[in-house]
Amino acid sequence: MDPDHLNRVFNQLLAVTDPAGIRSLLEQNPEVLTDEVEGALAATIESLTAAGDTEVLPAAGWIARLIAYCRIVGVDRFTRALAAGDRPDADDLFPSAQEALNGYQATRDPDLLDTLADLVAYAYTIEPPGPLQALFSDAMGVGWRRHFLTTGDEADLVRAVRALRLAVADAGESSPARGTHLSNLGNVLRTAASAGGSPELLAESAEAQRTALAAVSGEESHAVAANLGASLIELFARTGDHAALDEAVEVLTSARNGSPARSQVGRLIRSNLALALSHRYDLASDVDDLSAAVDAAEAALAGQPADDAGATREHIQLATDLRRRYLVLGADADIERAISLLRARFARGSLEAGFELATALEVRFRQTGNREDLHEGRALREAAVAATAAEPRASAQALNNLGLAYRNEFDHSDRRGPAADLITRAIDCFEDALAALSEQGEPVYPVQGNLAMALLMRYERTGDRRDLDRAVGLEEMALAATPPGSHDHGVRLAELASALRATSGADESAESASRAVTLMEEAVRVIGGSPVRFGVMHNLALALLERHRRTGDTADFDRAAELLLVSVTDATRLSPRVAVQSGMVLGGQLRERDRWADASHAYALAMTAARRLVETQLRWDDANSTIRMLGLLPQLAAYTHARTGNARAAVATIERGRAYLLNSMLDRRLADLRDLDAAGQDTLAEEYRRAVDHLRFLETATADHPTVAPDRAGLIGEIRAARHAFAEVVGRVRAVPGFERFADETGDHDEAAPMPVVYLVAAEPGGVALIRRPGQTAGESLIIDCPRLGFVDVLGQVQTFLARPASAADDSGAWARILDELTRRLWEIAMGAVIAALTPGERVVLIPVGLLSLLPWHAAWRPDATRDRVYALDELRISYAPTARVLAENAPSAGLGSEPATLIVEQPAPVDAPPLPLAGVEAGGVGARFARVTRRRGEGATRETVLDDLGRHEVAHLICHGSVALEHPLDTFLLMAGDIPMTMRDVLSRPHDGLHLVVLSACDTGSYWFDNPTEVFSLASAFLGGGVSEVIASLWPVPDTSTTLLMNAVYRLWRDDGESPADALRLGQQWLRESTNEEKFEACPDAFGAAVRALAPAARRVWGRARAHRSPLHWAAFAHHGWAG
Repeated sequence: MDPDHLNRVFNQLLAVTDPAGIRSLLEQNPEVLTDEVEGALAATIESLTAAGDTEVLPAAGWIARLIAYCRIVGVDRFTRALAAGDRPDADDLFPSAQEALNGYQATRDPDLLDTLADLVAYAYTIEPPGPLQALFSDAMGVGWRRHFLTTGDEADLVRAVRALRLAVADAGESSPARGTHLSNLGNVLRTAASAGGSPELLAESAEAQRTALAAVSGEESHAVAANLGASLIELFARTGDHAALDEAVEVLTSARNGSPARSQVGRLIRSNLALALSHRYDLASDVDDLSAAVDAAEAALAGQPADDAGATREHIQLATDLRRRYLVLGADADIERAISLLRARFARGSLEAGFELATALEVRFRQTGNREDLHEGRALREAAVAATAAEPRASAQALNNLGLAYRNEFDHSDRRGPAADLITRAIDCFEDALAALSEQGEPVYPVQGNLAMALLMRYERTGDRRDLDRAVGLEEMALAATPPGSHDHGVRLAELASALRATSGADESAESASRAVTLMEEAVRVIGGSPVRFGVMHNLALALLERHRRTGDTADFDRAAELLLVSVTDATRLSPRVAVQSGMVLGGQLRERDRWADASHAYALAMTAARRLVETQLRWDDANSTIRMLGLLPQLAAYTHARTGNARAAVATIERGRAYLLNSMLDRRLADLRDLDAAGQDTLAEEYRRAVDHLRFLETATADHPTVAPDRAGLIGEIRAARHAFAEVVGRVRAVPGFERFADETGDHDEAAPMPVVYLVAAEPGGVALIRRPGQTAGESLIIDCPRLGFVDVLGQVQTFLARPASAADDSGAWARILDELTRRLWEIAMGAVIAALTPGERVVLIPVGLLSLLPWHAAWRPDATRDRVYALDELRISYAPTARVLAENAPSAGLGSEPATLIVEQPAPVDAPPLPLAGVEAGGVGARFARVTRRRGEGATRETVLDDLGRHEVAHLICHGSVALEHPLDTFLLMAGDIPMTMRDVLSRPHDGLHLVVLSACDTGSYWFDNPTEVFSLASAFLGGGVSEVIASLWPVPDTSTTLLMNAVYRLWRDDGESPADALRLGQQWLRESTNEEKFEACPDAFGAAVRALAPAARRVWGRARAHRSPLHWAAFAHHGWAG
């Protein structure tokens, strides 16, 4: 600005005598009302004062005051005040000014703020600078700050700072109100810094509050201490100044000790102290600071009404610290209270509480594995993105959080099918958040790190090197920008190390591996006792193993093994998923080095963590997803136990370390109800049955079921309530003398079956069979080494097997050849050795584990010079079961009567599927052998009708279409009338204790889940889990004629010849295989079409002597499951 012009304006202002002239001059020269001019005037006044000038100084002072007043209250308002006639004393004006300020603070009525400004302007015209005028400036500054907090108009904030600076200057050193002015100035400076001002404003704010604290006493000192603490905390947050944080803790602790806990200031002091202690915990990971923060936050909330809308910040702070303490100490009460607090605030409309609630749910998920928390957290994140779309800064944060939710869900999935899309969605969210923050000039390093990890995960799935290289680059930038020594710094170190470990694997680079180890070691040091320490330890172990592979340094391997052992041992309670991963890696590494005993211990620890992970799931769909993530863990554990000679551990792993869902059903269904009835507690026993049935129905239901809550959250609420009710009933039963361990799921369940049980386990490098004879304990089982029963080889066999035609009529010749080769291999890799260890003709139950459960072991064969082929079912009487426990628990108390009530479901219609041309023949043959028959056919075979009928019959024979749903196995179904599926969910949702035998004459009804072979549910096992003793089901589509002939033979051998259903199936399969076509025609002529009857005599004789069904394709699909006594 031109100094000459400025001097001319100043001289004109000094010469003007009327307010209108002053206003005109200032309006014509607005450049006078600037910080630059005020600064120049202040420097001039300081210079004149130092020089002792008495001539120019008063004029300069008047000009400076005029500009300051006009910039505080406005030119128009100040000049109007100058023009006013009557001039009462300022002492008379101040009470009115204070009243206007108080009214505005209470009501935010802008008219009251205008009144205050008018009064202050008037006071400026009549009161010389000094303590009284300082009171007016202070009131105006407080008013403008309040107005800014309401409107966000930064001009109000500028006026507020100017007014309070003037108040401090006018008050003088001896004014009793100087401390108040300084504290108010400190508050407005902190507000200005929070609104985007520089950190220097925070330093000035803290200094103002310090000076104020020294100048005040009594209750006012408590308020100033609270404000000083707030300024110091924000100064630390902006600059990382540790000394500021320590000073905040000291000041606030001292103030807390002298302030009433229930006063408004006392609550503010405790709330700020909680925040300061929480920040200090971030730095030093001292759990005492965290607990002190929780105590302070609890004290801040004490006495406040639960619905106090103003306490949202305190609730969120307390919930955040409870969540963090839970991660360190593992107290369930902490995370449950945190979630409860946040739910209450979110319900009152706090978006911030919703953000924190999502975080708390995700933390609980990481610790417990309960997927419902993951789903709810994701839904909250999606809602936050929609709610913040119009607010760029908040929207960017919401997008980052949603990206984390998608990334977490992908990381805890099998990374296949629909789950694979989650990582791309996560990357898109991070990219959008990164762009938005960059545009706003906000820090981007947290999002850079999150994006890098998402890219690394996608690289691990796709192998796209571009993702890996970009991940490394982003992590390098994020690490450089993260404050050193902070928790985030430790996380960035660990993430960059993970990316470099992947680079080492891709490039076979020892250098990258070494740098990964160095960074990960530093991450362990920085993170200290943080809850993520187990994951970092696990990743450090992986980095050491990677370097060991590159350098051969055994010290790296030994240290990695130590770290993994610590992780799998200590992380089960707080991070079960990490414990599972560590145990699997450690077990695998030890197996490779033939350290079988150590590997066995590692796998046992991993199995403990896995069980905890599965048991936390509320819905069976989520339990299945969790089980699928375990991969081969149960098989590897059982195989390793067997290699050490520990048959007991191997059997226990197979029985209880898999089939989690089935065992859960059995634990509840098979509690000591008969003993409870006998003890005269039949009412309590019935309550237990109802609680079990209701809980099972909800756990297997979907949110769109018409009888449950209309959304997922509602369904989860119902499941939680049902679990609570179930636990309450169990508690009442355990109060009955003699039933203290009722429904105790912690036992070994080592029940021996009345026939040999053969477990088949495929692992790596080989497999094992365990044979447990009647009367033996699990530890006495015979262990048979099967070196050719390796998982990789079996996987190839299964993939070939699953490549079968979709229909029995499609390319049956090629399928028959595939099946022949497969069943020959089954004899070679395991079945031959098993048969050699057993007595010919002995009844056995096979329990094939994992993928082995998909294969027809009873059709395994070897060449024979006399009989052409010898099949396994020729040597042994074979049944199947998912576990031995099912056999023991489902043993019928009495056999079927001579005339059991029988249900026949015959070709439900209409359905969108090909007709079953021989369904009537099959149904007629079955029905003819029973006196008490209910026959549902066509439109009468509805889903509800059949489900109800199953509960009223002892035998059920279902002739219908079926399908296995590999992506959502509980949706595997039998197709009922109207194209309505009767799903596995439906079967599981109801008890079937009165139903003894179910024959599923439909396709794939005995197939187990391919995408989750650790679990053992199929339609067959679902019926077994519900209490059915025996099930006959198929493994693949079978030609109609073959099925009809086999079923006719089974029922003839059972009902006419007195064989058991299991033996009737075996004998029927042998008959179908060995009998001539003519013998089959005589047994069931309606199974053959008119073309056979139309054959010429010679052709008929040729046809009649043939054995058209010798291939396993025709007879081996059906298998007997369950009790075969």
